[in-house]
Amino acid sequence: MKTSKLSSALARAFWIAGLCLSLAAPAATLGPTLKAQISRLPPTDSVGTVIVAFHDTAGGLTTAHLDVLQSAGFTTGRTLLNLGMVAVNATVAQVGTLSRHPAVRSLWANDPLRYSMHEARVLTGVESLQSDPANGGRQAQTGS
Repeated sequence: MKTSKLSSALARAFWIAGLCLSLAAPAATLGPTLKAQISRLPPTDSVGTVIVAFHDTAGGLTTAHLDVLQSAGFTTGRTLLNLGMVAVNATVAQVGTLSRHPAVRSLWANDPLRYSMHEARVLTGVESLQSDPANGGRQAQTGS
């Protein structure tokens, strides 16, 4: 009798733990621009081009990844095969659907890139290395 109560209690505990884990399954990461867009637009509005990145892309994109997009209503997109990403024109509702799919890693708006070459050179010490004669560096000469 005591064994069956213990087994029943353990079974309930594992069921509850499994339920908690399934409810706590991580959603896809949303980029800040995309997150701001979907918070202020109705579900049928377009958010423009969205970059969808998938989990498990060691071998590039697979038909399973593309099936996820088709199930969310996408019929076209630009595949980045080796990166495991697809660029699609999405609505707010489609972003919501994809963000809850376990195969989707992240969703980002196709924001323009901003290059920070000067900051990168300062952070990595390139300027001081190039101007230090002890390291064989020399400063570039300008003018005549």
